[in-house]
Amino acid sequence: MLSLAALCMAASLSFAVVADDAIAIDGTPQSLRASQDAIKRNVAAKNGDYAHLTDGEKQTILRKQDAIYALIEGRTSFDGLREDEKVRLFNAVEEVRALVSKAEDSRMVCERVRVIGSNRPQNKCLTVAERRRQRERAQQQGIRAER
Repeated sequence: MLSLAALCMAASLSFAVVADDAIAIDGTPQSLRASQDAIKRNVAAKNGDYAHLTDGEKQTILRKQDAIYALIEGRTSFDGLREDEKVRLFNAVEEVRALVSKAEDSRMVCERVRVIGSNRPQNKCLTVAERRRQRERAQQQGIRAER
């Protein structure tokens, strides 16, 4: 089990998908950097809550953190991020959170998609489990259609 401190660090930056499909980011780039730095130190030290991570998972965390750091470098707020940068930041933070907490199915994944009939891209966010269920349903419908 993760300690309360580890969960607080992993969740210190909260994202919320709002009704108009924009990703709203609470907190600051500095608070995000601080929480990611703490995770990085704990992963490197193999502290109790992080001892379960495989070498591959640790490398993935470090790669995602590099992407997070690149997106927030030199920023004092998240206001200047483009929507595609917010999506990439959201996905990287969610992947780190899911790996640390061993909760892959609950990890949110967002993507920018063009809706039929509109030129304006929108964010579409689903959990890994929801994406898998949709893929399985589509495959089953494809099999039924072939019969």
